[in-house]
Amino acid sequence: MWKKLSLRTRLTILYAGLLALLLTILGVTFFIDTRNLLIENTASHIRATAKPIIEHWLYGENLSSQAIEGTKKKPDSKYLKKISRQLARDLTSRNVVAIVLDKNGKVIANGKVLEEEPAPVSPNPFYYRRAFSGENEVTYILSTDNKNVLVLLIPLRSAPGSDHVLGVVQLSSPLTPVERILYRHGLTLAVGTLITLILGTALGLLLISSALSELRHMIATCQRITEGRMDQRVHLPQRSDEVGQLA
Repeated sequence: MWKKLSLRTRLTILYAGLLALLLTILGVTFFIDTRNLLIENTASHIRATAKPIIEHWLYGENLSSQAIEGTKKKPDSKYLKKISRQLARDLTSRNVVAIVLDKNGKVIANGKVLEEEPAPVSPNPFYYRRAFSGENEVTYILSTDNKNVLVLLIPLRSAPGSDHVLGVVQLSSPLTPVERILYRHGLTLAVGTLITLILGTALGLLLISSALSELRHMIATCQRITEGRMDQRVHLPQRSDEVGQLA
């Protein structure tokens, strides 16, 4: 079947196939990079928003009361349990829900109160242990109820920079806004790729046809010579490529 096709058709198919492969690789790479960037920016924004709230409740209020009482006691598990409900509530919004876990991985506070706020996801023991061991950047994506949820865990330390971790805050946010952006981005990318492929194939077909036009002229001249018309000659402009050498 392939050998029965004309040279122009075979070259056009080869050119279009290579162009489609290149555009697909570039498009997929660009889409994945954009997705990762959006998720990283979302995670960074959530962490940046949570940091001052955590510091206020874990250190600010505690340090203020200590200054009045003249003590220097650091926050402990009892203090964390005392403030956990308000801490989780302040960290919760229409797009983010927070839960507070103690040193045993037990949920001691849930920030969801309003119906429109997202539901928290169940803590994953593996990621909890990583955060409780002191790892600051624990982030993963969980697929649940036909949607993807970005989950971040932040260790709650007894003092800034301390190795002593009292518990963990888990923040979860549906990736629906990110996926809407990615859908529009992917649709635009697909349409742009299709248009580029069509225009590129059409342009390639014109270039290939132009390059082979003189070869077709030579074929027609040779056919007339085989018919006995020995006065026929191939008249081509001076060129140094394969067609010129054949002429």
